[in-house]
Amino acid sequence: MSKKIAFLLQILILLSFSSISFAATIYLKTGKIIEADIIEETDKYIKIDFSGTPLTYYRENIESISYPPGNIPQSIIPSYAKKGIECALNEKFGEAKREFEENLKINEDSLEVRELLRTIIDLNNRVVTEVYCSYLFSGLTNIINEQYTQAIENLRQAQQICPHYPTTYLYLGLALFFSGQNEKAKEILIKTKDIFQKMGYVQRIQQIEKYLEQVEQAIASQPPFSAQ
Repeated sequence: MSKKIAFLLQILILLSFSSISFAATIYLKTGKIIEADIIEETDKYIKIDFSGTPLTYYRENIESISYPPGNIPQSIIPSYAKKGIECALNEKFGEAKREFEENLKINEDSLEVRELLRTIIDLNNRVVTEVYCSYLFSGLTNIINEQYTQAIENLRQAQQICPHYPTTYLYLGLALFFSGQNEKAKEILIKTKDIFQKMGYVQRIQQIEKYLEQVEQAIASQPPFSAQ
């Protein structure tokens, strides 16, 4: 009886694991397929959560990544950038600049940190204002805390102050997407892509194209006549 019970327990365990839904499917060039939550994603590598342990896979070894329809990683802002964002939110812009510079020593390819640092530099050069930065960094803090309605409000205020600044559009589009407003997210992300194309920012354009693919999938999977 003990062997039968043990066998049944094994089946139950396997069934329970088979019902788990994962955030992404990663296809490696070796042919291996991994299903896991992506906790960090850059141009050079991704980090996944493997039973509570972070594992790194480099892009050069990855064939492709597939997300479920409408799934963009909500951890778009690196955890190590949060202190700099907090400094900027409290108008400690010099400290924020130093924090973002230190962040780039951790990952020099982080598009997010490079753009946040550029925002502080643009503030020093009077390209943007402190009021703009207040709304921008408030919106980013809202996204970190998954307060998407507040994020949209703050980022729209920032957009009105600096209507051609691309960083605002990107995070506004993502906040709209995270809040389920897919059509509006698509509209904003297309505008964001156009702005970055004029700047010749190839890496961002490629990233936005991936975001737009996920938004399109979300729109296609919506029930007919669903309200936005």
